Amino acid sequence: MGGWGYATLNDSTEIARYSGSLTFTEGRGAGNAIREDDLKQLLDSLQFQRYEIANRKFIKGDNKQSIGVLCGIPTAILTLIAATHYNSDDPGLSKKLYIISGALALPTLTFYTLGTVQKSKAKRELNRIADEYNSELELKRAARLLQFEFEPTVFIDRQNAPSYGATVNLTF
Repeated sequence: MGGWGYATLNDSTEIARYSGSLTFTEGRGAGNAIREDDLKQLLDSLQFQRYEIANRKFIKGDNKQSIGVLCGIPTAILTLIAATHYNSDDPGLSKKLYIISGALALPTLTFYTLGTVQKSKAKRELNRIADEYNSELELKRAARLLQFEFEPTVFIDRQNAPSYGATVNLTF
């Protein structure tokens, strides 16, 4: 936020993937996700649409991974109990606990693996968007460095008569 309460958008800084979002590589906003309103201004409409899809895919993948981890906790506990606990009243208890923990291992592995794959695809897409933006930014910088100026000029000769001409200036 600027001194007068206006947010200033830094459109001359490169961006990079930050988890499931994008961030500026340097400056005031570096290390923080760029707000979607600001991304709408920075990216063209196609890039922003791809960003939204990749961001949602990342969030869904993260949720699937979390479900996998949450399923893994009781799986690990039941396996540990089955391995360390023997009950003489019910000698088949260990076997039953192994079966239950094995049944829980399937959704654990499935959700965690699907989430990991989905997140990695989203990360690749976000990296591509950042690379495209940075390439376009580099082209804009290069265009600003190369300037061709053409201006009319008036010369006064020795008899105080005006002469007209043009000045050409090339800066790179």
